[in-house]
Amino acid sequence: AARLSDGALVVVDAVEGVCIQTHAVLRQAWEEKVKPCLFINKMDRLITELRLTPAEAYTRLSSIVMHCNMIMSAFHSEQYMSEADAVLAHEDAKEAAAAAAGGEGQDREEEAQQAEQEEEY
Repeated sequence: AARLSDGALVVVDAVEGVCIQTHAVLRQAWEEKVKPCLFINKMDRLITELRLTPAEAYTRLSSIVMHCNMIMSAFHSEQYMSEADAVLAHEDAKEAAAAAAGGEGQDREEEAQQAEQEEEY
């Protein structure tokens, strides 16, 4: 059902903050390439139950937003690292194949580089 959606509404309780289920919902939205929209619910509890001042409430709410942004940033970093690992693995495989071929590929490559350097002079 998430694949057919234009976006995902992620609801976070202002008092409870970001929970494990929030991580799961954000991960699913990321995997399905659905844009998440954060909604902070039950903000009245900050005043009625916790008796926070406006500055304290602002700090609490901004920390919730920051926490959700850090989770999404971690997903971006994770994707970047996996792509970088794939590139490095491909390079290692090429080097291993060249070494398995008896190093002939490396010798020819080194000779070509030396010839290019000599032509430049």
